[in-house]
Amino acid sequence: MNHTPLNRIHAVRLTTKHTKHTKMGTKQLPGSGDFPSPNDGEQFHNAQPHFLPENVLCFFRVVRVFRGSKELFRLKTTWRRWLTVVAFATAMAWVESAVVYYLRTHIDRIDPYQPHPLPVIGGLGPVELVREFATLVMLFTVGALAARTWRARFGYMLLAFGAWDILYYVFLKLMCDWPHSLLDWDILFLLPLPWWGPVLAPVLISTLMILWGTMATQFEHISPASTPRWKAWMLCTSGAIIALYTFMTDAIHARDGGVPVLRELLPTTFNWPLFGLGLALMSVPVWRSYFELRSKSENVFAEAQTP
Repeated sequence: MNHTPLNRIHAVRLTTKHTKHTKMGTKQLPGSGDFPSPNDGEQFHNAQPHFLPENVLCFFRVVRVFRGSKELFRLKTTWRRWLTVVAFATAMAWVESAVVYYLRTHIDRIDPYQPHPLPVIGGLGPVELVREFATLVMLFTVGALAARTWRARFGYMLLAFGAWDILYYVFLKLMCDWPHSLLDWDILFLLPLPWWGPVLAPVLISTLMILWGTMATQFEHISPASTPRWKAWMLCTSGAIIALYTFMTDAIHARDGGVPVLRELLPTTFNWPLFGLGLALMSVPVWRSYFELRSKSENVFAEAQTP
């Protein structure tokens, strides 16, 4: 390699920058020996600047890890899908709130918890049952279309349902100033029997759906834990059955009286302890995914901190 004046000047500047002159002579500063000379070719450009703070070096190593696996591009794409599904659920929530507002205004039942909560008006009953089922199909369909793996599809389904359910109450509050509080009673569903419960109960379940759906769709690369996943989902299914029972307890006990009795049903108490047990069991997959995600993140940063 030719020792041009430019190379010699650059070498002198680099050496001067990392040396300390004393009375006994020239002393080399720590870290200056880690830099190859400009004449070492490519090694000079690949040299790591050890005089930078350790947190800056860690940042560049994290970027190197993610860039090599194309993780940043994948995360950006999945977050766009997440926003798309939430946007769809938001629009569906407004439509749902508007329809319910129209129906309750028509039957004079803005607050459903009053005598004769489900009056008979023409053929609205069967139409409403089909409409509820169609709404569920639409929410679950958009979730199925948003991903390729079954785990991610299920995650988007729960995300869409959870966002739709919470925003439904938000928009209904804006339209007709109901519910007045999270403890107001509401008819949640009519299939297969009327579901009754305070507004807070479905909101808590929907929050779990959003949390797990987000972790399942945005972090599919999480390393599986040492224990099988089916155990967590068995506990979750048990919790869902318990929650459904708390919603339909009164309807189950009154079902022998037929449709007329179910139309006049007004529950008086809600079994919060039993519902709390069901909610805790349903939260098991959420906590499991959280700990898996935290473990994966710790591994990534541990790898990034390795020189």
